[in-house]
Amino acid sequence: VRSASRTPSPTPDAGVRYTVRPGDALELIAGQYGVSSAAIVEENDLVPPYILEVGQVLVIPTEQ
Repeated sequence: VRSASRTPSPTPDAGVRYTVRPGDALELIAGQYGVSSAAIVEENDLVPPYILEVGQVLVIPTEQ
């Protein structure tokens, strides 16, 4: 019996977690954090038409 050594995967920078509130829009959230809406879309694997739901948690990417 061989034991496999498990090397933990590097944990990516999680960025900032943001909970969507009523009236939020992707562009507004992006502007609030100084990032592009495309960066938020990519970080969260969002698909068109990019409809956000109240209570949805988004990860806002941060620069290192």
